[in-house]
Order: sequence, then structure tokens, then C-alpha cells
Amino acid sequence: MAGNLCFFYAIFKKLQCTAGGQWQTNSEHFNPDTTVMSDLAGGFSLRSMTALYGGMFQHLGPNAASYNFNGTNYNDMSYPLPDGVTDPTLNPLWVLLNASIGANNDGQNVPTTVTITPPNQPAQVWPTMPQPTPSQANPMIGSAAMYKDWLSFNPKNGPRLIDKMADWIKAGKLEDSPKGVISFDSLAAAGPAAFPGIPANKQEPILFVASKKGDDGRRTGDGDTMDPGANALDKFWTTGQIFLTDNTGVVQYPAVLPLGTEYYAAVVIGNSGTAGSGRVQASNQKIFVTADALAFGTTDSFSTSLPSLSNLDINDSNASYEQFWLGPKTYDVAGFRYDVTKVFNDLANQLTSHMNTGQLSAQDWLFGHHSCIKVKLTGGEPSPLPFPPQAGKPATPQFDRHLAQRNFKPFGIALAGGNGIHWANAVISQVGAGLNGLSLQHSLPAEAFTVYLGMPTRTFEAYVGEQGLRGWELVRDGRQGPLRKPFPDCVVLRQTGKAQGDGVHLRIADHRREAFLGMSLGIEWQAAKLTRREVPGEIDVIHHGQDGTVAGGFSLWPLVDRSSVVHRIG
Repeated sequence: MAGNLCFFYAIFKKLQCTAGGQWQTNSEHFNPDTTVMSDLAGGFSLRSMTALYGGMFQHLGPNAASYNFNGTNYNDMSYPLPDGVTDPTLNPLWVLLNASIGANNDGQNVPTTVTITPPNQPAQVWPTMPQPTPSQANPMIGSAAMYKDWLSFNPKNGPRLIDKMADWIKAGKLEDSPKGVISFDSLAAAGPAAFPGIPANKQEPILFVASKKGDDGRRTGDGDTMDPGANALDKFWTTGQIFLTDNTGVVQYPAVLPLGTEYYAAVVIGNSGTAGSGRVQASNQKIFVTADALAFGTTDSFSTSLPSLSNLDINDSNASYEQFWLGPKTYDVAGFRYDVTKVFNDLANQLTSHMNTGQLSAQDWLFGHHSCIKVKLTGGEPSPLPFPPQAGKPATPQFDRHLAQRNFKPFGIALAGGNGIHWANAVISQVGAGLNGLSLQHSLPAEAFTVYLGMPTRTFEAYVGEQGLRGWELVRDGRQGPLRKPFPDCVVLRQTGKAQGDGVHLRIADHRREAFLGMSLGIEWQAAKLTRREVPGEIDVIHHGQDGTVAGGFSLWPLVDRSSVVHRIG
């Protein structure tokens, strides 16, 4: 069952859209915190939820006292959302927004001001927002019907934004905007570089999903004047700017995804062009983002869509997140609901019908599972598409700036608890036609670690065979006795070659008639030889097409447990 409504994605973004979303122009409600204006509009900021002056949880700006509205004097301690006040009717921001909708949800006969008496304060008069146009007959009554987006967010039938905002206030006004590396301040401090190659006489957006920190949208072979080169995103699945957060927006790095838990999937998107985009710019420039959860693996697999966090109904399965505005040379964050139980059940229902699991049940295959997240951005750019993906190449983030993927799975190494082995089940898809290949790369010390690869017997015999092995050998037992296999019907290989370059490689025959192959990577370690060592960085499995192009991959990321304390390594 879905959890709480996320205020940032579902409501705050719609308030920004209603106010015009033009924060790059430093106008009205999008002035930087350092801007000093006497206009009250400059005193309440929608630039970010945590803006210094007039942010959702802050007070008006230093010049508020100089602004007089219908005889009401404000001061820099006027709070649109008073701290600790959970009655919506005592929160000025909710009252002034609610008034603008009108009794019939049509924006008609709207008062131009509202009066609120916050706790322990005298009565306050605030301007109704969005500000109605006063009628000539009665300047205290006007029409807000021109704010069509605002009214569409508050339909007469169906969930209304204003009601959801009231629920959020009653629940304590949780501050749930993205934090840390995906906060507004962090992303605004270093926006994407201008995209090279846009003609001087053109103003156009160049949109992308960020596949690395500082991404500017350039991709191999897209025709820009500074091609990033063939190896620019060789391990895009580890660098994609896709994060799991808790419901306060703090980034999480869970070792496992327990059933019954929920996360937000936060995705960094960007515009390195010379013009803004989105419905705020023009009704025909709408930007949409979708995200799918895939079974953990290299490229594609059976999948389930993640609901958009912009949905006002938390049970709405709509998977399309609309980005209302994306200014030139800016980043922003799109959000999706990651209900672990739903993702687990959806993938389990598809798994055994799509893939040979070596007689392992779908539930056991996915137990302790991390899924991959694949993101796609559509719309918001001119046609024909500027700087399109290179023809004839796989549809991956390496070549298409509108795609991003994150396949990064932590696993635990208990240094205080003896030896062990960790198996990570993965799905391998067919890329293009002909032979595909898997390369193993890592820097684990050979005296402490052994790496294995398991696959169903029929998969091995039909698509690999001993002729497809380089740097692997067939095994039956591990270092510490009988080997614990990942699934009942299984062939196990042990790494013998050096895991640099292409020294440990598996050739896989064309398997388009069987879209997905199941495999498992095993890591065995000897705890006694690790107590004085720091575990190296991630372990990578890289998937190549027949021409050697990197099409995808997955990575395991060690988490070392020293006396029950888990440390992030790498």
C-alpha cells in the first residue's frame, strides 16, 4: 500500500508552475535570497522550499515592512506557514490560495484579500493568490479564471491540490524536498555547461537525464562540436544520477530493500540549452519523465513502472511525471514512488514466465533483491530533435541523453563473523544480433576473495559452453568445502584470469528467441585476511554487443560490517 503524499513533488512543484516558474529571470516569487525588494511578491519565495526569505518554512523578506497592502503593514517576521500551526485556516498561505479557487472552482467572485488571525497574533490581511483581477464595480472582488493551470490542479471533481495541502498541514508540514547532493542549492550551485554546437541564431532547449555528476547532455556520436568520446559513460549504470531517498528527501544507500518499505526515487534532469522548456514556456512544450524498476541485471529485463510522485492521489498508478519548467543551464529533480512490496510482486509475477531460473522460485530469486531503475525523458524539445542519438547504436544512456539507468547493488561482508559467500542474481538480455559478451572487472585481493558465476545448466549448454569461457573454469566445490550454489539446477564457474581489461570474459550466443537469461555472481571471502585491509571499490560486470560496444552492466558495492557497524566503502 502506498505511503504518504510527497508535498515537494505533488504540491510545491504545482505552486511553482502556477506562479510562472520563471526563476531564471529573478522575477516575482523566484528572486534569489540575496535580492532585496520592497514588493511583497519578492518577499515570499517559491525558488525552493527552504529559501531564506519567504520559503515554505521561513518568514518574509527584510523589506516587507515597507509594503502596504490595503492599509495592512507587514514585517519580516510574518510567516505564510506559522511554525507548529496545524490548522489550515490559521495558515495564511493556505487561506489565500484557497480563496483564489472560488466557490465553484472556476476562479470567479474571488475576494482580492483574506483576513487571518494566527495564534497569539493580531488579525492579518493578506493578498489572495494567484492574484485575481479586480472588477470595476467592486475592487474587492475579482476573477482568477485566467490561471488555468491553477484551476486544473483544483478540479471540482477529483483530488484537489488545496485539499491535499490542507492534509499536509494537519499532518505537521513535513519538509520533504530533496537533500544533500540533490538539494536545490547543490544543483543550482553548478548548473550544466552550455551545450556545444547550438547555432548562435537559435534559442532552443537541450534536455537530458543526468548520467553522471556535472552532466551536460553530450553523448557519443550525437554531432555536437565537442564529442565526449566513446568511453565517456562506460559505466553509466554506476554514475546515473538516480537516488533513493526517505520521505524527508534524505538520500539512502540501503544494503537490502525490505518488503513493506517505501522509498522515493529521485532523478536529476537537466537543460544545457539556451532556452527554457515545459508547459510554463508553451503549452506544446510539455516535458514528461518516466521510471521503470527492472529485475537486477545488465541492460533490459521484465519491468514495472513506478508511479509519479506528482500524483495527488497516492494510489494513482499514473507513471508520467510532468516537469512544468526547466530553465536553460539548470538541473531539477523528478520523483517516483518506489513501493518495495509492489515492485517485488510485479517482478515476481513475470519472472518465471520470462526466464529459466534453474528451478528456483521467483520469490527466492528476488529475495534480498535490488532492482535496476531505468528513466526516460520525452517532450519539451523542437522537432526534428537537435543532436539526436547516433544511428545504429543501442538505446542506452551511452548514446541517448534522454535515458539513464542505475544498477548498483550493495552487499555485506561481515568481518567479525567468519567466512561467507554472497550471490547476486542477475538478468542478462540480448543486445543487437550475434554474440554478446560479459567482462568481469575488479581489484579484489586474490588471497582473500574468490569470484564465481552461476547459471542454469540449460542456459550454459545452449548459449555458452566451455568454448565461451576465458578466465573462467568449471568447478564443483569452493575453498571451504561443498559450494553453496545460487539455485538448484546450476553450473558454477570460478574466476581464474586477471580481472583487468577483458581478461575474464564470457561469450554468450545470440539468444533472441529466449529474451532473458538468468545468472548469478558469487563473491566468497576469507574474513581473517580482511581484518587489516580496506575492501576495494565496486565489482563490475560489463555487457558488450557483438561489435564490442558497451551496452550495459551491473556493479556490486561492498559494505563492510565491523562489529555490527556498516561502513560505506568505495
